[in-house]
Amino acid sequence: MVIEYLGISGVGKTTLAEKDYTKLLQGGKCVYWYSKDLYKNRGWLIRNIIKAGHVLLYSVNHLKWVIEYRDFLDAHIPNKKDTYTLLFNGIFLKKMLSFNKNPDDIYLFDEGALQYLWAIYLRSKQEMNMQDILNIKRIFGLPNKVKVLYASADTIERRLLSRNEFTQILKTSNLHTRIEYEQKKINQLLFLLKRENVEIEIVNNE
Repeated sequence: MVIEYLGISGVGKTTLAEKDYTKLLQGGKCVYWYSKDLYKNRGWLIRNIIKAGHVLLYSVNHLKWVIEYRDFLDAHIPNKKDTYTLLFNGIFLKKMLSFNKNPDDIYLFDEGALQYLWAIYLRSKQEMNMQDILNIKRIFGLPNKVKVLYASADTIERRLLSRNEFTQILKTSNLHTRIEYEQKKINQLLFLLKRENVEIEIVNNE
């Protein structure tokens, strides 16, 4: 079973994933979350070396899939720098999804396929359509369940400013307007996703 957390930066995806991870483990479930299991609190450099290793090995063994995903990105994103970032992260995600063999196991993703599709739309300024949902389904597969997190613009702004780290959304001149725009895009994504019978849970994360 794959559970994905969907929401804009600062809404609390990772925090909720960590709570669910702990609760599921305490309940005796076999649960995996690469942010915890793979990285194991390692430093930034070691984490990225591990990630790059997974990406390289998967690319060598699944070149046809990599080309398909790259073509999908090229068709949507004009900025090649953004394409390379999403390609690298997407290959890593595909590798992590490939571990999902036992239907009784639970896999948590605070950065999953739908989050990437949403990020693509933010970069491309295109309107969402059902065909891209189907493309993501073909390329990555859709999660069994999506937990969609919402919070007020004031709450998100406060969390972002308290992180002491750079977040792309902070570059905008009108943060509240940008937050509303990004949340609107998530709502559009959910409208299309409901047609694929994915379980959706709405979380008010104030």
